[in-house]
Amino acid sequence: MGRGPFAPAANGLVTIGETMTLVVSVEGDPGFDIQVRDCVARDVSSVNVLKLTDEQGCILRPKLFGAFQKTRNTGASGASIIAYAFFQAFKFPDVMDLTIECNVELCKTNCESCPLQGQNIDPARRRRRDIWVNNSTLSDPVRVLKTFRVITPDDLEEAVRGSTVVNVGSEIEGVCMSLPGFLLAAIFLLSILVGSCLLCTYFWFKMQRGTKAIEAAKTVHLETFPISKA
Repeated sequence: MGRGPFAPAANGLVTIGETMTLVVSVEGDPGFDIQVRDCVARDVSSVNVLKLTDEQGCILRPKLFGAFQKTRNTGASGASIIAYAFFQAFKFPDVMDLTIECNVELCKTNCESCPLQGQNIDPARRRRRDIWVNNSTLSDPVRVLKTFRVITPDDLEEAVRGSTVVNVGSEIEGVCMSLPGFLLAAIFLLSILVGSCLLCTYFWFKMQRGTKAIEAAKTVHLETFPISKA
């Protein structure tokens, strides 16, 4: 969520048009490099599929998806190298779930990247990026993917009017409630709490009165029948 490889992870609902960053990181020997290619966007059932980059890593949808950049300034992430690309959140018609997946190759030295000049780093903007050469792939590419849920402002308004929305895709499951629904729930719970307190207070006073009555009866009994010494 946001611009840059250290932005927070997208684990909840994403609004269409939000700036996002696709991040691929590798932990291990800093002498290795990675190449990200063959990226596609699809829905969960793969009915809708859109190619974002080709087998050389060149972008095919410059208005949607930017070219991959690489950095070895990984901070405290523990990664040896990070590849990342900017894009604006988009969705297929009538489908909220969006999956982006790519092939990732590990190289011994610098991976060969897209040979075309002038690849856009930012979608719909012209800006040249560096070209990496001398490819030496270690193994077959690994397919990695990320799925999240993209909604439109209309979807959000409809969800709010519908009182509750299940927050799908979050690490911590929960329920988002509208303001009227939250207030009603809070008033209901507060009423139960106050009623329970009043009921406990009533039983406590009743028990206290019963205890005092028993003690008074014992006192009368002792005064009526005094114990005399022989």
